[in-house]
Amino acid sequence: MAHGAYVLADAPAATRSDLDRFGSEVSLAVDAHEKLLAEGIRSRVVSMAVLDIFDFQTQEYRDSVLPPKVKARVAVEQASTFGWERYVGTSGRVIG
Repeated sequence: MAHGAYVLADAPAATRSDLDRFGSEVSLAVDAHEKLLAEGIRSRVVSMAVLDIFDFQTQEYRDSVLPPKVKARVAVEQASTFGWERYVGTSGRVIG
């Protein structure tokens, strides 16, 4: 948690992620990730536990966790969805 967020599950090394899923409901995101991979859809799960710490990391680190070219992002949050828009972008979705 020293960096505020980290990649918890990723697509196989030979592929690139097409979909980032993150938020407080990590177990749901991991289950979805595994189902997507089984269907041939590349995905990644990012655990973002301390957003304020993540925001102060270097741009290089933030981009390694949330690659800018990945536009299909889903945040899953049990509580308030406030603030997740800045991480999912205009093409992403927030589920809460």
